[in-house]
Amino acid sequence: PNGETQLSDQMQQLNIGQNATIQSNPSSLPELRAYCQSDSLTKHGLRERLSHLNLRVEDSTCGILLIDVVCANECVTHEMVQCVIEHVPGAVSAVDRRGGTPLHFLCWNKNVTLDIVRYVIEGNPHALRTRDEGGWTPLIW
Repeated sequence: PNGETQLSDQMQQLNIGQNATIQSNPSSLPELRAYCQSDSLTKHGLRERLSHLNLRVEDSTCGILLIDVVCANECVTHEMVQCVIEHVPGAVSAVDRRGGTPLHFLCWNKNVTLDIVRYVIEGNPHALRTRDEGGWTPLIW
């Protein structure tokens, strides 16, 4: 699949689940997603922005909104992925509407390191065998 098109399509299909709590500013999440997609993404900037949101840890919809764009960003680091998972622990196990997992997006990213992939697999070993709607496992992406 074309990763850029798929990511764009995926982001349009996602929505905030009923379990989400964003108490600071409802417009913060779209702004955070845009930042996570940008070339200026840094671990310090991400941590600062996440600290202003109050997300319930069980809300995987918010988690997938954030972790997938971070994992797909060519600037991704282990610390960035760890930061999202610390703020939304369910994010590592989240599955989007097309069946994609954070591991799918990491495997699509040409700049990802083995350290990041190991970290996500440790958090969700099942993701290795998870197939998206096209029947693709992360390692086939």
